[in-house]
Amino acid sequence: MNNFLLDESVFENLGSLAKADVMLTSPGGSYEVETFNDVLYLTLQPGKSNNTKFDEEASLNNKDKNLLLSLISVIKEPAQWDWSAISKYFRMEKVKRWCKNNGLPAVDYDIRRIAIRLDVFCLKTATLYLAYRLWQVIKNEDIDGINKYSAILFDHPALDKSRPWYEKRKRMFYIQSNVEHRKYHATCLFQPILNNQLKNLDLKISIEGYSLYLEAESIFDLCFFHLANMIAKGEKEGKNIKECKGCGDLYTGHGNSQFCKYCNRKTVWSRENPRPKNKC
Repeated sequence: MNNFLLDESVFENLGSLAKADVMLTSPGGSYEVETFNDVLYLTLQPGKSNNTKFDEEASLNNKDKNLLLSLISVIKEPAQWDWSAISKYFRMEKVKRWCKNNGLPAVDYDIRRIAIRLDVFCLKTATLYLAYRLWQVIKNEDIDGINKYSAILFDHPALDKSRPWYEKRKRMFYIQSNVEHRKYHATCLFQPILNNQLKNLDLKISIEGYSLYLEAESIFDLCFFHLANMIAKGEKEGKNIKECKGCGDLYTGHGNSQFCKYCNRKTVWSRENPRPKNKC
């Protein structure tokens, strides 16, 4: 698995053949946060959409990072991170809009509704967000950012803190204070976090042309794949990532692009330049 993550040519060869071969909710519909058996769920409202296969051609191209970037944009980062209260860092209107545009990123089947547990949605999205931010600060050699995001990820609930690897890596991170050592030990955090999330990807061979493709269980798996792809490509990756002037979401754009595909330039301009009211 480690070689898979580090070998850029693997990702290039897979191309746009990554796909979600599972039944997920289609874009559209209305989503709400509801409680079932004392557990919060993000649910598709009845009658708003039907189960359908995810549109692999639209969003799963290996070079298109917008599925990942738009998902992590639903988080508003707090001044102090608390893993036990991460749902507070999510802008729920943006979460609902993301689901309306892309469908649920995964589906739980423990209730008779098309839904995902809110804590699962928040944990996986927060992991994507923090891993992405850590990659950015490592790439920019931002020592304060490296310290900040590494400390948060060392406390990740999914990390097995009883393993010798964990104690050794955390101790070495704080003992060695120069930038290169901090970068190295921070980068090592990607291994357990991404390996744990990528284990649901299944590498298969297509009969047509005998080419490789990835079969995934959820859109979350594909977002982690996109993130691993970005990390594997190193410093040259991510230069065309921008923040939308209209909604603030991250997206990939070229040249003087200022808006993601969901924001209308004219609408944003009208909001920022309201017409003066006529005085009677």
